[in-house]
Amino acid sequence: MTPLDLATSYLATLALHASLMLGAVWLAERSGWLRHPGLAELAWRMALLGGLLSAAVATVPWPT
Repeated sequence: MTPLDLATSYLATLALHASLMLGAVWLAERSGWLRHPGLAELAWRMALLGGLLSAAVATVPWPT
């Protein structure tokens, strides 16, 4: 796998994972589950960090 393929795969995975996690937090906030501002801020931060981490783990070139 070339570095360009790896970078493309990572960015596509990051876009998908971050979109899903941020969308879930947005939906939770709009539905009223995140009423406390501290909890809402934590959820937004975890969604951003979770998107980065899950994309990194998903695109690691595991040895075969």
